[in-house]
Amino acid sequence: MFETAELGRETSKEEYKKQEPVLRTGLLTLQYELREADFPLILLIAGSDRLGCADLMNLLHEWMDARYLEANVFEAPTDEERERPRFWRYWRALPASGRVRIFHREWTTRAIVDRLKGNLDDAGLDERLEGFATEDDWQRAYSEINDFEEMLVHHGILLLKFWMHISPEEQLRRFKAREKVPFKKYKITAEDYRNRDRWNAYELAADEMVQRTSTDYARWHLVAGNDKRWARIQVLKTVCRELEAALD
Repeated sequence: MFETAELGRETSKEEYKKQEPVLRTGLLTLQYELREADFPLILLIAGSDRLGCADLMNLLHEWMDARYLEANVFEAPTDEERERPRFWRYWRALPASGRVRIFHREWTTRAIVDRLKGNLDDAGLDERLEGFATEDDWQRAYSEINDFEEMLVHHGILLLKFWMHISPEEQLRRFKAREKVPFKKYKITAEDYRNRDRWNAYELAADEMVQRTSTDYARWHLVAGNDKRWARIQVLKTVCRELEAALD
């Protein structure tokens, strides 16, 4: 599936500046219509390391009314969360009617961080690769994810999922660029380079996860992320299009 991503697509600065005010106005208008219609929206943003997901989340905060927008970046589970079923902490973070919630490092990729921190409670992508979860665990995770998302949609939540995909060459370029910035270089660690060594295995596992959890009610939108301007435009256009369809 990832082979279909058109990683060579780009948006020039001039074109980005031209589209920005149109998209900004449209997105904000649709957010107010969503609030009037009184249904919640979840934007789920996931992908490989150093994809600019944080920049995208900041952009959404800037372009939308922050009074009705919240974001969640989940860290390792707390002791209280470990004592409960896997999806318990996500249930508690769901948006109320008329509000928007952005999830990053959510229920489909949470195991990446958990594995790095030595937590073995979740079953998912990187636990599968590292052997911290059995085959039964990560196979069962697909149906659990689909069941969870189906319940959200049947409850009336609009769920939009974006997988940001880049090439290994572009990821390495971003690593090197970040290492040259004093207030950003601390974000690049030996673990990042260790994960790069397993790029092919990670990509195959991620591709399978995206295919197995892309459904009629909650499909993944694959976004080519080599060019950040192109990626942002595609995400924002998709959000506006899906919001318009849902409101209609």
